[in-house]
Amino acid sequence: MHYRRHAVANTILGVAALKIAGLPVLFSTLSPAVIASFLIDADHFLYHIFMERTLSYRKVSKLVRKDWDNRRQRFYLFHTLEFGIIFTVLVYYTPLTWVWAFGYWTHLSTDAFHNYRMKKNFSWLPIWIGTLQSWRMIQAKRHARLARLSPYA
Repeated sequence: MHYRRHAVANTILGVAALKIAGLPVLFSTLSPAVIASFLIDADHFLYHIFMERTLSYRKVSKLVRKDWDNRRQRFYLFHTLEFGIIFTVLVYYTPLTWVWAFGYWTHLSTDAFHNYRMKKNFSWLPIWIGTLQSWRMIQAKRHARLARLSPYA
């Protein structure tokens, strides 16, 4: 989902959640949900900075846009379930605990809904599980190393 849509969705859902909780809808109470929903997508840029070894904003933003246009699924660290659990535990100790966590999980929920609508299946879900991605990468490297060392290959 695009950044602007995340900001709009989180603002609307954040206002609804604050109303349900009986809290005042103020900038100080709503902004963490919107900020969290927006900053999560920084990992799209971090992925390309790491993979392309460049800090050129123009090049990285073109690559992010290309991924968006081609609907390419990548491993984005902040979109993993493990990061979400760690983030939720960490923000538990801040004054507006649930607002930060709400923004994060609303972002992931809207992304999940968007991905399901786009793919019509859950083929994208394993990409969101970081430990599974790490395990697959370790196994692929191990198999490649064994194939290189094997005299029968």
